[in-house]
Amino acid sequence: MKENWQSAVESPYANWDLDRLQKYLVNQGTEIKQGTEGNKDALVEQVKSTWKDTAHDSHSVYGNVRDYVFDS
Repeated sequence: MKENWQSAVESPYANWDLDRLQKYLVNQGTEIKQGTEGNKDALVEQVKSTWKDTAHDSHSVYGNVRDYVFDS
């Protein structure tokens, strides 16, 4: 459950293609660092830095869901 949660909620961007990574950054108002436009790893790192609040929130939700499932 935890592995699926991380890949689907906490860091789904790790599986995105270059186009989607770039579009996400543009939509967030983040300027894509020059020279990284075609480098997936660099784009993933840039998205990761803008994703921190979302990841923190989703981690809290995961804990609540986990507790509910295992307590039930």
